Amino acid sequence: MGNSGPFAPLILAAVGAAGLIAALFSGRQARAAQADSGPAAPEGALPGLETPAQAAGALGLDPSWQRFLEAVAYRESRGKLSAENNSASEAAAAQDLYEAAQNAWVRDCLNPANWYTWGSGGWYGMLPVSAMRAFKGTPLACSDPRVVVHHPLMSTAAAVGYAQRLFNWSSWERSAKTWRALNRGWSRPGKMDTALPDTDRRLDEALEAIGAPASWADTTVTPLPGGWTPYGALQEAGAA
Repeated sequence: MGNSGPFAPLILAAVGAAGLIAALFSGRQARAAQADSGPAAPEGALPGLETPAQAAGALGLDPSWQRFLEAVAYRESRGKLSAENNSASEAAAAQDLYEAAQNAWVRDCLNPANWYTWGSGGWYGMLPVSAMRAFKGTPLACSDPRVVVHHPLMSTAAAVGYAQRLFNWSSWERSAKTWRALNRGWSRPGKMDTALPDTDRRLDEALEAIGAPASWADTTVTPLPGGWTPYGALQEAGAA
């Protein structure tokens, strides 16, 4: 894919052509090797990519996906890209995911374990291994997840990659296939076809906070562009 996305000129000017990923990861990984002490300092938002909607637009996603990601980000982090949840329960969840048999490929990267086990963070409250699964089999697979969850484009691509995986769950097939159902999957993948009063209420509150009607949550999820993948979208945006 070429660097033809609508935000490509902006991204290239802001961070320097196709060197975005290399610049982000090489320095951060070198510092982590010197002082491996948990989460690295979050990256700030890039100019013109200060919100989930802007990042989603740069990745070729339509306004409905932009709205959904804004709502998820508000619900998870109040829209703070630098957010982190280092609670014992969240760190335990991150540890369990890192040690799961199906994620042996992450351990094969030979990165420090605490890159993946510190908790969750970024706009979308993603666990590190969950974020990196979006890039399995790509040149980004073994990159520093602490960078990914705090980067506007990479975290947004990873979040949509997570949504794509939710589409394969049987609970999604049984659901009404609405934004509300998809939102339930963020914390309860097996319950997307079941009313979850607290989860549903928090989505309604998030939509209200971003200026959208709660009724929108009950509309059908818009299909992603044909052939859309997290890594491919980064390429199109000029960011990989």
